[in-house]
Amino acid sequence: MGALAGHMSHVYENMSMTFNELIELFDAVSSGKIEASEKVDGQNLYFTYDHTSGQAMFARNAGHWKVGGITREAMTADFIHKGKGKPEYDAVIKTFDDGMDTIQGALRNIDQAVLDAIFYKPGVYVNTEIMSGDNRNIIVYNGNFIVLHGIDILESGEPQELSPAEIAKVDIAARQAFKLLKNEVENQEANIAKENWEVVGPRLVQLQNLSDGDFIERVEQAIDGILGGTGLGLQNTFKDFVSYHLANVIRETFKEPISQEAFDQILTLVTETSDEKKQRTEVITLRSLKKLHPHDEDKVALGNVAKSTTVKKVLGIILEPFAQMTVLFSSEVIAGAQSYFMTDTGRAQEILQKMTVAFMQRIPEYVKELIETGTTNPKAERMALSTQARFDKNVRRLVDASNITTGIEGIVFEYPPMSRRYYKFTGGFAPANQILGLLGWDEKADIMKSVRKSFNTTPTLNESSIRKIVRRVLGRFYNLL
Repeated sequence: MGALAGHMSHVYENMSMTFNELIELFDAVSSGKIEASEKVDGQNLYFTYDHTSGQAMFARNAGHWKVGGITREAMTADFIHKGKGKPEYDAVIKTFDDGMDTIQGALRNIDQAVLDAIFYKPGVYVNTEIMSGDNRNIIVYNGNFIVLHGIDILESGEPQELSPAEIAKVDIAARQAFKLLKNEVENQEANIAKENWEVVGPRLVQLQNLSDGDFIERVEQAIDGILGGTGLGLQNTFKDFVSYHLANVIRETFKEPISQEAFDQILTLVTETSDEKKQRTEVITLRSLKKLHPHDEDKVALGNVAKSTTVKKVLGIILEPFAQMTVLFSSEVIAGAQSYFMTDTGRAQEILQKMTVAFMQRIPEYVKELIETGTTNPKAERMALSTQARFDKNVRRLVDASNITTGIEGIVFEYPPMSRRYYKFTGGFAPANQILGLLGWDEKADIMKSVRKSFNTTPTLNESSIRKIVRRVLGRFYNLL
């Protein structure tokens, strides 16, 4: 969407990061040197404020953003159209519609001068997550929440080259606007609440301090083990690591030696981010690569390593050892973390563990059934192969359901502070979530329902629940005055 806000990624996706910096990052998070906020499993939505109509406008894609956002009614109509004939989509539609209604109500209760200061120019969008009890995702929250993540400045027109000073200026303005919005929301908490909805800013997570143990030593040992035999050290970057393995793959599969220019272009295709691709002025295509490496005997190999549909698969395969390492160590970092949005995070953790075990037992049987069906249905056979590959990949990452060490989805943090570079640690949730997505909707819902039924799910009041009830009572009282 052309945002100037920071990109949130896994730590191993930053190609310019050195392995020393990776160790420093793990140290900073595991010892509490930087703040981390709770990552939530909801439905993402952007909103801005239209000064002419005096109402919120919403965006989910670049098309919405370019026209200044669309109304709640238009967005809901779009969701209804997409969900036609899909009953399971009804809860998603209701969550978005209720969330947009809550956001509109919140803005109506904020003073106009404050709104002018927050939405001080076109393209100021608030990045939010909507979580509703009506839409049961993998993680079940005790209530309905609008979580304000931050403000993105989405510039219209062609991307512009901004100097570091200009980027810093825009970033500071966005942070100031978001701070103002967050403070106003908290100050107006009783007034902006809509029935049982709560609007909040990012919720900080209290993590264990692992600095007294051998955590960082084990992180360094794991990195050394992955780098073993490559000739690379902790001063090298992830891009160096990818380059080493990519060069070996090309050397082993190509009949003719490849030029440095052609290799550099393939490396660019494999490692560049979507934003870097947009900013790249040099055109790199399979056709242009064939001109640099005009050997017919390597035509198939070149296509396999450089096609746009496969370059990210190549990157994923090379970085897989770091993906597995990150799951295991981030599970330790977030172990026991408590959620602001749940009554009992420990129970949520147990439910997620038990569901994951149930799916891990069921999926091999499901794949076998698909293979048997594949004798008469080629589509089922292809689905079986795809399901098995994704299952194996995520089981290798998760290792065991005990690596689901908290009931929250994970944490988000900015590192280094004020860098506009955001990362996420999701521990065992990420591979577990992938495993839970491998079955059909109906069977998935049945297993989840069965697992949750085995737990006592009668909600109890926590601090958040009590605050919402008090706000509703106070809101009704104020309306009578």
